[in-house]
Amino acid sequence: MLGVGFPLLFGGGAGEVAGGLLGSFGPGMGFGGQILGSAIGGILDDFISSAGELGAALNPATADLDRLVDALGGASTVTGQYIKKLEALERSEEALAVATAELENLVGKQGVEALRQFGDDSTRLREVFGQAMTQMQAGVANLINSTGILQALTAGIESGVLLQQALQSQDPRQRELVQQRRQASGPAFFGADQTAYFKAEEQLIANQRIINAEKQKQYEASLKLLDTEEKQVEITKQTAKLAKELKSSYDEILKSAEDRIQKEQAAVDRGLALSKARYEAELALNQLEQTRLERAYKYAQSQRERLDIAIAMFNTEVESAKLEYQQQLESIAAEERKLEIQLEQYRLAQETILLKADEARLAAELEPDAELRAASFKRIDETTARYLDKTREIIVEVEKQLAVQREIGEVQRQTAKTQLENKILAAQTRLEQKLVSEEIGLSENQALRLSNALAAAKQEAIFTAERGQQIVGVIEVGTQKTYLMATAMSNVAAQAANAAAQIRGAVSAQNTLNAAKAGGGKSGGTVTRAAKGAYMSGGFQAFADGGIVNRPTLGLIGEGGESEYVVPASKTKGFSMRYLSGARGSAAIPTAGDGGSSSGPVNINIRTGPVMRQNGQNYVSVGDLEQALQTFADTMLRNNRTPGGRRYAGIG
Repeated sequence: MLGVGFPLLFGGGAGEVAGGLLGSFGPGMGFGGQILGSAIGGILDDFISSAGELGAALNPATADLDRLVDALGGASTVTGQYIKKLEALERSEEALAVATAELENLVGKQGVEALRQFGDDSTRLREVFGQAMTQMQAGVANLINSTGILQALTAGIESGVLLQQALQSQDPRQRELVQQRRQASGPAFFGADQTAYFKAEEQLIANQRIINAEKQKQYEASLKLLDTEEKQVEITKQTAKLAKELKSSYDEILKSAEDRIQKEQAAVDRGLALSKARYEAELALNQLEQTRLERAYKYAQSQRERLDIAIAMFNTEVESAKLEYQQQLESIAAEERKLEIQLEQYRLAQETILLKADEARLAAELEPDAELRAASFKRIDETTARYLDKTREIIVEVEKQLAVQREIGEVQRQTAKTQLENKILAAQTRLEQKLVSEEIGLSENQALRLSNALAAAKQEAIFTAERGQQIVGVIEVGTQKTYLMATAMSNVAAQAANAAAQIRGAVSAQNTLNAAKAGGGKSGGTVTRAAKGAYMSGGFQAFADGGIVNRPTLGLIGEGGESEYVVPASKTKGFSMRYLSGARGSAAIPTAGDGGSSSGPVNINIRTGPVMRQNGQNYVSVGDLEQALQTFADTMLRNNRTPGGRRYAGIG
């Protein structure tokens, strides 16, 4: 009955069960007949199952297009490809209709219906047979368990395996029992002890079971060690991967910092080159202007024309010296800026590394394994510390370089300033030589006062600009950046008041010069005109065109037919400021309590370039301010060289 029991117990089909049952009744077949019958029954099961699957494939509820395509000749046929293409386009119902129609062409409509019906019936049969088989399997299992066949078979096989292991074992205990068994083997009539033989076998099997259990425990312990080792290997691999990723990220951060440093420093170099080209162009223009002025001075027709040209030559010479000085300052500032860029970018890289490390720690927090999590934290901290130390060393080194560069820059600035002052002094000396020459004819004192006033105004404007020297602009074209080197913006009101004071000093010196050089009186009615400073008959000095006295003098004033002002030298500054402010008559003359100062602020209107407003203050560039003040100074000097201009300004 094994031919029936085993198929039932191990899930055989109805054909295998029936075949095993029929095989057991064949003459002389026995167990072999049962096996043969089960095999034939299995083939029948497969055929019936295949037919049932094909029938079920035709049912829309259980449709199987792959099964239908195989039945029609396979997916390599044109029909099979067409059906599969319809299925791929999610047109399964149309594909099933085509497959059904093709199957009808192959087996006829009745054949298709028969297959469909057979599929439905076989499906139901499988369901019912499966339930019956489950019941039969439970019954057979109960029967076999009650007879103890499987237990006996299992025990017998196990004993045989253990005995063979014992006979091959090199364990001293087993070798001794094997020897005893060998001695007790053989027929009883030869003196063999069958009882001792079987007892030795039983002991061999029992010992081998113990030996196997001991080995099993050893393997279990070794397996635990291997599991621990495997886990450590996995942790090492995971943390090494993490460290590699971090290292790659940190290297990229430092590389990006280096790239930005190169780009920013290149932008500074381009700005410096642009500034240098501009300075060189301006110097070339100044040289041309200086040559033109020298020729104009040579062919000038009057002292006043030569005076104007001499002052213009002085201004041009100082302007050239200023350009060279500013170029030196910008070169010094550029070198410092390059190191500052390095410092900024490496500090930024340091902060970025810390942020990346925080991201890695947050990701490690999600790891459920505590050991791997702790190892990840450790590896993150170690890798991050190495890169932070690396960037810290770079930062410290750059800070040292920057400190040294600033010290060098300070020395270079002082040297450049001294050179500028020497050049201005040389230009001032050449100006004074022209002023005291016969072509112009000033006294040494007058020439010194005028040149000092002009030089002071120039130096004040230049050194004020120096205090604000910095990079103030940037041009970006695509990804390329160029820094613009220029002087800092300057407060208009403060700088104008300061420069105006210097200009007024120069104007005062020029007025003194003009008053000293001018002469003559003015005739009108019965008054005879005389040169300025002359004595008329009767001892009176006429002042119709103005004049200056430095000792008690009996003079005649008001004879020119227009209002005249008599102002002490100590009050000329206050008088000028009041008059320019719009005051007239006695209101224009400072009182004794004013100490010669103006009773109100001077309104100065200076036209400059674009004005920037910041924090409630108006700002313009020092270059624009200097140009405006120079224009103002030139206008003041030019106006005060004529009597009409002096009268308009209320001076003299």
